[in-house]
Amino acid sequence: MALAAAAAVAIENARLFERTRSGERWHRAAAEVSEALLAHSPIGEVIALIATSAREIAGADLAVVALPNPDGTLDVEVAEGEKAAGHPSPGYRIPVESVIGRAFSSRKNEFDFDWSLEGGPVFSAVAALPLVTIDRVIGVLALAWSSPGDSREGLQVAESFAKQATVSLVLAEAQQEQERLAVFQDRDRIARDLHDLVIQRLFATGMLLQSTSRGQNLSPEVEERLSRAVDELDETIREIRQTIFALHEPLTGPSTGVRGRLLNEVSLSGAAMGLQPGMRFVGPVDASVDDALADHLVAALREALVNVAKHAKAKKVDVIVMVKETNIVLSVTDDGVGINPDGFSAHSGLANLSARAQDLGGTFALERVSAEGGTRLVWQVPNSNT
Repeated sequence: MALAAAAAVAIENARLFERTRSGERWHRAAAEVSEALLAHSPIGEVIALIATSAREIAGADLAVVALPNPDGTLDVEVAEGEKAAGHPSPGYRIPVESVIGRAFSSRKNEFDFDWSLEGGPVFSAVAALPLVTIDRVIGVLALAWSSPGDSREGLQVAESFAKQATVSLVLAEAQQEQERLAVFQDRDRIARDLHDLVIQRLFATGMLLQSTSRGQNLSPEVEERLSRAVDELDETIREIRQTIFALHEPLTGPSTGVRGRLLNEVSLSGAAMGLQPGMRFVGPVDASVDDALADHLVAALREALVNVAKHAKAKKVDVIVMVKETNIVLSVTDDGVGINPDGFSAHSGLANLSARAQDLGGTFALERVSAEGGTRLVWQVPNSNT
């Protein structure tokens, strides 16, 4: 009897010791997440830290954090653990009928056995813990164990940590929105200063130069220089106005406006080319181009810039999108080696551009800028909104 009692006391002490250790891990993990929030770490890093901490304190082999999309579906944001082996991969769409999907829809903890996801390893047990606020579910934390016995020991502390993780994610979202608001306010200030101060001063300077050239006995060379200076000022004003438009584009995510889509295409192509093309809009592009024509316009711009990247060896590229009375005109000019005198092959991207323009009832032209080189591409199609 005495031996049995001593064994029971030893077992209970071991359990108390393990609970104490689990509590210490819980507090340490919560402190690390709080430190990340105070350091204004990106929300992605905070989510990754939550997954790692939850897996460690629960003794799990895999931790998955899934976040909802605007349409109500769930995507994997992060999967952490030595046995993850790339499964599930970030961005993987969670099946609605899975244990994670059920936890999201029911707002309750859900459990399953012999579980796997996206063709990954099979785990003996999994617990899906919804991260619930008063008005919504902001995500699901799933923990998987290879041994069912390990899940029983770690589940209780994991549930407590999930509640702490919910608070942390809410704070991280609020912090991110405050930072986004600060950036937008700063952008608005810059755009306002550019419009109210810089453009007005440049315009006044141009007027002063034009008045100086009138009624003065200036040599033709000086008049030509003054005229060029005024033209450069006008071009600078147009570029500043384009910058003002760009400052009002969204910080992240796809832009629904035509301008935003074209600017995004230029940015992506610029990264591939190793230089940033200049971009200018003439006329009310967003109001004049419908969605169907916008798709063609973006595709044409992409094809034109790919051609420049492959063949032109250019150091400067300028893109102009112009709205005329009845047409939309895309012009891409580079200072590269110039077009091939033999023209372009029937299977090239330029041939695709020509065919696309003809299908829309438009025209496609390619010309050499000068004897030294350079190419100007003009893609023109009827405006369906006129």
